[in-house]
Amino acid sequence: MTCPCHSQLPYSACCEPFHKGTILPPSALQLMRSRYAAYSLNLSDYIWDTTYPKDRKYTSKASISEWSTSNHWIRLEILDFDDCHVHFKAYYHEKSTTEIQIHEEYATFIYDQNRWYFRLI
Repeated sequence: MTCPCHSQLPYSACCEPFHKGTILPPSALQLMRSRYAAYSLNLSDYIWDTTYPKDRKYTSKASISEWSTSNHWIRLEILDFDDCHVHFKAYYHEKSTTEIQIHEEYATFIYDQNRWYFRLI
């Protein structure tokens, strides 16, 4: 299976080791890609675990799972990135419709306790 993050690599050689906890993503970009793949695969625990602990109060595993499963994830487009930021577009449609939606974000990441986290705020 090709990785859902659209790297064109096999899932087993791309995001799966991150999802299984075998290794940690080495960069903010890899964390971003693995989080997108986790949304595609409804791996809400992974998304929760890679959210910065101080920001988790602004979301819940249930809301993550609901967002993940209510949409069909089409593709991820990385527009720009640096050490701690990723500008991306995630293309999806709600499962009840075929109208394509685009979620564009300038995501911020933090390296803390020897691992990368996504910042909600």
